[in-house]
Amino acid sequence: MPHFNLLRYPMLERQQKARQQWRMAALGALLGALLAGGGLVWQSFDTDQLAAQTHALKNQLLERQRWAQTRQ
Repeated sequence: MPHFNLLRYPMLERQQKARQQWRMAALGALLGALLAGGGLVWQSFDTDQLAAQTHALKNQLLERQRWAQTRQ
């Protein structure tokens, strides 16, 4: 027979365990949201750099095409 401790009620232990599980779930969700947000910021920064590089390359191509037309 398990010991019955009046200082630690079984119902109180279940409530504390449930609260701890909810806290851990909320902490996990928060951490997941922060990681996802950080990933989106990083991806956006990378996409902006690629767009700027694409724009520069398109301008360079147009300049070379004009130069080739003037040589003909």
